[in-house]
This record gives sequence, structure tokens and C-alpha cells, in this order.
Amino acid sequence: MAQRRSQLDLDSISCWICLDVMKDPVTIPCGHSYCMDCITNYWDGEEQKKKKSCPQCRKAFTPRSALVKNTMLSFLVEQLNRTELLTLKRSRAQKEINVSLQKTQQRMQDRKEEVKPLQEEEDAINCSADKALEESEKIFTELIRLLEKRRSEVKQQIKTEHETEISRVRDLRRNLEKEISELKNTETELKEISSSTFHRGFF
Repeated sequence: MAQRRSQLDLDSISCWICLDVMKDPVTIPCGHSYCMDCITNYWDGEEQKKKKSCPQCRKAFTPRSALVKNTMLSFLVEQLNRTELLTLKRSRAQKEINVSLQKTQQRMQDRKEEVKPLQEEEDAINCSADKALEESEKIFTELIRLLEKRRSEVKQQIKTEHETEISRVRDLRRNLEKEISELKNTETELKEISSSTFHRGFF
């Protein structure tokens, strides 16, 4: 309905001679309206005729009527021109928006394609790092186990050496103490012998 009404409005402000939207619309006595230049040129072509006629209804009238601007039609034409200009601007703006939207969508798609290998690379790096951490954890765990084992072995070795040295020193000390005891006994015996000999010689 709106399209039909728009078509009717367009027909009502179109020039019957040039079939375009009227420019400087004027109305002649029969009531029909034309572009000022169109009706002027049409009547100039009828200069040899005494009567001037309407190109549409063929109604004749004399003398040649003065052309008066139709303000209502001029207003309608002006409004139409403004509407068409606004529509054209909107159409161009919409077209530019659509082009920009398509470019943006294409660029976004391109960026997504660029992101995909980067994501795969990131996943590979993370996977490699996880494996490296896992391997390092195993290595450090094994090192700690070996160190603990070595610590235990060294501790046992020190303990064994300590006990061996203590036993050796104690044996030496006992031997020395035994020897000292024997020497003391010998000393006592010698003193007794010496004393006994002295008394026998004196008497």
C-alpha cells in the first residue's frame, strides 16, 4: 500500500511532457501542471497557432496564458527531492556500512585463521613444558633418592669406622694399662727383692 501511494504521489508531480519530476512546476488554465521549461518550449512550437492547447487534455485557450508557479507542487517536489536525497544518503551510508561490515567480518575471519596456528603453537608449548616439568620432577626425585641412599651409606660407614676406631683405641688402652699393671708388679717385686737382699747383707 505504501509503495502504491508513493507511486501515485510520484505520478502527481511528474511532468507529462518530459515524464520526469517537475522542475519549477506551473499550472495552466485547464488545471494540468508541467515544468515551466517544458510547457514554454511546447507552446513555442505552437507559435504559428493562434490558440494554445494543453498537451494532455488538448483543451485550447487564448491568449497565451501567463505561467504562474504552482507553490503547492513546488513544495511537494522540494520535499520529494529532500526525501530522495535523504534516501540516497541513507542508501549510500547503508552501503558503506555493509561494505565496512563485510570487511570487518572478513578481517575477523582472517584473524581467526591467524589465531588458530598460534593457539596450536601455544598448546604445543604448554604440552612440551608439562613434559619437561614431569621429566625434571622424575630426575629430581631420583636424585633425592640417590642422595638419601648415599647419605645413609655414608652415615653407616662413619658409624662403622667410628666403632672400629673406638675398639682399636680401647684395645690399645687396655693393652697399655695391662702392661703398666705388669710393670708395677715387676717394680714391686724388684723393690721387695732389693730390700730383702739389703737386709741379708747387713746382718
